[in-house]
Amino acid sequence: MMKSLTAAQQRFFDNAVLLAALQLIFDSLEKFGVPMYPLGEVANTTSGGTPDRGISDYYGGNIPWIKSGELRDGPIKESEEYITDAGLQNSSAKVFPKGTLVVALYGATVGKTGILAINAASNQAVCAITPNNRVSTFFLFWFLRYKRPDFLKGSFGAAQPNISQKVLRETLIPVPTTDLQKEICNFLEIVEERQRGKKDFLLPHLPSPLSNLRDIVARIEELAARIEEARGLRREAVGEAEALFSSALESLFEGNNATNWQYEKLAGNGLATVVAGQHIMAEEYNLSGYGIPYLTGPADFGARVAEIKRWTLTPKSTALPGDILLTVKGAGVGKINLAPDVEVAMGRQLMAIRPNPRRVLREFVYFFLEHKFEHFRSIATATTVPGFKKADVEELLIPVPDLTEQHDIVSYLDDLQSKVDSLTQFQSETSAELDALLPSILDKAFKGEL
Repeated sequence: MMKSLTAAQQRFFDNAVLLAALQLIFDSLEKFGVPMYPLGEVANTTSGGTPDRGISDYYGGNIPWIKSGELRDGPIKESEEYITDAGLQNSSAKVFPKGTLVVALYGATVGKTGILAINAASNQAVCAITPNNRVSTFFLFWFLRYKRPDFLKGSFGAAQPNISQKVLRETLIPVPTTDLQKEICNFLEIVEERQRGKKDFLLPHLPSPLSNLRDIVARIEELAARIEEARGLRREAVGEAEALFSSALESLFEGNNATNWQYEKLAGNGLATVVAGQHIMAEEYNLSGYGIPYLTGPADFGARVAEIKRWTLTPKSTALPGDILLTVKGAGVGKINLAPDVEVAMGRQLMAIRPNPRRVLREFVYFFLEHKFEHFRSIATATTVPGFKKADVEELLIPVPDLTEQHDIVSYLDDLQSKVDSLTQFQSETSAELDALLPSILDKAFKGEL
């Protein structure tokens, strides 16, 4: 399967045009000599507080109480929690008026911003910023979004990244005229709306000294759209190739030929043996290579063969080379892999299926089990952890054509799988080239070479 983008990479592509516009505008303001001031000279900052969690009377009131995780660079219209008047009065929390700009000081959303659409209090991880008449709230909002990468680079804290009010107050901010601030805010708002798919919003022109940036941003948007279109076509090609293989499995195991085959229970008549894995406590395995390899579950699966990451001196149930590993518990239920070429201990998420080579080929069973993935998902039942029983595997009916026909089927599917893998690898490589293209385009734009 083609390697997917990480969440951070996907966010970069989703926001690339806006991030480019922010950098071009605020870098240009500094370049053209717009006066710079410490943020603390053009705005006041303060933070909230947390009422004692041990006093239930402080919570469940009617005062919205915002936490840093609720800041997502947009309007804040509601809160996840509410506090009471008593909670407000007996803590450092304070109510900020509607329209207040807020920024996350620490936590997973450090540097994220929001503008209150309601009167609300906050915890101490949220800084409220009130600008004076020299800068507008929305101009400051866009500036802080521009500065977030710098805040993240300079953040400190062992457990989690964080910034301080001192850092915010000492950050230099360009302060253009009020009219230019309005033009910049309008431009950036439209860039963001266009990234959300509202292409009927036309990019406005910017006044001097930013008049050339509109065409540069439009060019970046055009190129980013072409790259995303190409990436989408590659994703579709991979999806179609994988669907082709699934269709081939269905045609073989559900088609007309399948009706002529003899069916037997997987563990019946010496066809195969099913071995259930057993749980090993965390203190019973190691990462240092002592004992025999230990597989916990599908987290240890590779593209086709399981990968060894842990060892144990107290194996309770083992799989042998040539076994097929089937996930029978957990989120990955139904996934399969081949056992490595050494004996391995198995956790309770796994069962090993050991085909009798005189009756059935391992690869034939492997492809059949791959075809039955949705079946395994459908029979997995549990209130918390999905799973199925050993009997469900042992009593599974499997076709048993003669070995010659099994060889032919395996040969055909191996060849088809090889072609799908080659296509997927090619698409992955070209996708990686496309992923590297947009940063290159942005670099040229920032250097004035676009």
